Amino acid sequence: MGRSRVPSLSFRTLKRLSFTHSTVYLVLLTVWLLPGLHPLEFVFGLAHGLGWIAMCALCTAAVAARVIPLRLAVAVAVIGAIGPFVGSYEFVREDRRRRAARGPSRDAWPVAARGGADPATTQDRNDAAGIARSDGHRASKAGGRTAWR
Repeated sequence: MGRSRVPSLSFRTLKRLSFTHSTVYLVLLTVWLLPGLHPLEFVFGLAHGLGWIAMCALCTAAVAARVIPLRLAVAVAVIGAIGPFVGSYEFVREDRRRRAARGPSRDAWPVAARGGADPATTQDRNDAAGIARSDGHRASKAGGRTAWR
């Protein structure tokens, strides 16, 4: 017998669900404002209400599992009932904070976009590793630029 796989919600999945909930709310506001679309208010109102309840439950579980911080869960659960855009904004803000904490990605600029290998980047890696140029000189950083000694 194989193991039963328990699905877990990732930050990315919760972020997508938050944006979906915000989209449902935007449609709800649209059908409320435009004449002739009032029969759809119930459908999108129900979708918004059930979506908010689901997001509250999922965010509570995600906080317990340490997938998202409490601040984000509060934004989704408390403010999300009347304005789910705040929850989506908080997901974007948290995503940016996490990316900044990780530092720049090595794949931030693909090699093809740079027109091949970037000698400065390669040399910067060599400098960090303490590797000298073929002529025996080592690099030193001065004012953010590489200066050869």
